[in-house]
This record gives sequence, structure tokens and C-alpha cells, in this order.
Amino acid sequence: MKPTYSPMTYFILGMLALLTLAVVTICSGLWLTVLWQRAGNEGQSAVLILPTPDITENERPESPLLEATAMSLPNPPTAAPLADEATPAPQSSSSGDSDSTALTEIPDLEILSQKTYIDARGRHHIVGEVRNNSQFTAKYVEIVAKYYDEDNKLQGANLTFTDPNSIGAGEIMPFDLVILRRVHWANNHSYELSVKGYPTDELVQQNVILISQASRLDKGFLYVTGEVKNIGADWMLVKVVVTLYDVDNQVINSKWDYIKKAMLAPNAQAPFEVKLEHQTSPDDYHFRVQIEETKTSSPGVVDNTPTPTNP
Repeated sequence: MKPTYSPMTYFILGMLALLTLAVVTICSGLWLTVLWQRAGNEGQSAVLILPTPDITENERPESPLLEATAMSLPNPPTAAPLADEATPAPQSSSSGDSDSTALTEIPDLEILSQKTYIDARGRHHIVGEVRNNSQFTAKYVEIVAKYYDEDNKLQGANLTFTDPNSIGAGEIMPFDLVILRRVHWANNHSYELSVKGYPTDELVQQNVILISQASRLDKGFLYVTGEVKNIGADWMLVKVVVTLYDVDNQVINSKWDYIKKAMLAPNAQAPFEVKLEHQTSPDDYHFRVQIEETKTSSPGVVDNTPTPTNP
């Protein structure tokens, strides 16, 4: 005798069969979609994968040096940039023919001397100075170092500006370029320096003057101290730049620092101190102090006096 089922039982069994069929259909559709995407991707172009950077080239020196050490790199040629490398000069606002002619010329800039060294923190520098042989001021004077391997192939470049970055006619300003990539000095790459500036009819102002200076040597460092005074009518943001020379008048180092509190009011004085690494005999060196000023607004004054209250 065959078992008999109620209509409700047949209904439940039918619903389960339909549910099972639906699940199988959905899974099959998803699988076919994946296969279609894979097949489509195989026909696309390959994705460009960038190479992983060489960490050893950019790592810092393993430990800081206790004393500065001179580097021995090939002496580079020093030359002004070619005419086709210069950036177009800004147009003069003056109506004089002589000024307009000057502002269309490329500043005649010359690198006088340069030196490479490793500082006490293990950072590598190229220091030197630039003279402006033009009859007008050159501003934003930049120095570019290009590095070449043993096959004379360009491997990289660094850029810095002189301090101060504007050089008046006939003036000399120092620069300090930090070698950013270890590969350039670790592999003893040769380098080439070039200098470029932009002509301007602006005169280099000198509202802040040096009124005293002194120096002392202490544990391999040269400390240059003194005072400056603002004889102008505006507030000034003031940097003091010190260039260190050896007995042959070759640049050894150059550093700058702000005066105390950085800003100087009209007719006010302020002290300064600049610290440089000293890499020559205590009896065979001299230094030069220069001032870079930038006009600024008066800082706000905060009145902390309590406000009286009514009794």
C-alpha cells in the first residue's frame, strides 16, 4: 500500500524544488559572469607596474659623524647658463630705454669657488658663492648641480638659491646646496654646476645694518654673534648670513639664521648668533657677515590688562 500525502505536503515539496532550482540558476549565472570578465580582461593591455624604489640609494648615513669631513669629488666646470636656457625676463615698468634694455638681458653671473663636505649630521653639501657681473640686480639666483656617472650619463640634479637670493650689481652672495640622494656621493658621481638669475630694476635695499660682530671657536664649530639695527621706517624680517673662508679666500661653509625674535621694528636693535662647522686651522680663516631683509607688517599686540568692572 503506497503512502498517501496531504495536499499541503505536496505544496511544500514543490516549493522546496523551486527554491533549489533558483539557487542553482543564480550560482551558475555568477560563475558565467566571472568567466566573461576574465576573458575580457585577457584582451586588455597590460598594466604598467612601476619598479620598487631602491631603498639603499635613499637611506640616510648609518650614524652621524662627530666631526665634519671634507669630501673628495672631481672639480666641476663652472659656467653661466646658455642663452637658450634662460627664462624670459619680466617686462620693465620703467619708460627709460636703458632700463628696458637691461631687463631683457641675461644676468652675467659667475661661480667664484665651491667646495664639497659632509657635515656633523652626515649630510652632504656643495657650498660656494656667486658674483653678479651685470650692471643691474639679479633676483632669485639659483644654482643647479647635475650629477653624472662614469659613462657621463645624467643621473640626477639638485637646486638651491643664494642667500640672500637677490644680488646687486658687482655683489657676491653664498650658496649651500644639500646633496639629497646618497647614490650621488656614495658612487662618487662627478657633478657640474650652473647658475641662473632673473633681471630686475629693483635695487637691493639696506635698511638693516650691522653694528657689531664677534666670533669664537668651540668644539669644531664657529659661532658668529653681534647686533643689527633697523634704520628704516618699516618692520623687517631679518636673516643674518655668514660665509666662512680659508686662508686662500675659498669658501669653506655658509650658514644663516634669523635674528632674535626674527622681526625688527623701526629704529630697534636685536642680537644674532650663527653657528657654522669649522674645517680649517683656527689661525687660517676669516668670515663675512651679510644681512637679508624682507619688509613685513607690524605684529599684533595683545593687551592682557584686565578690564575694570563696575562696582
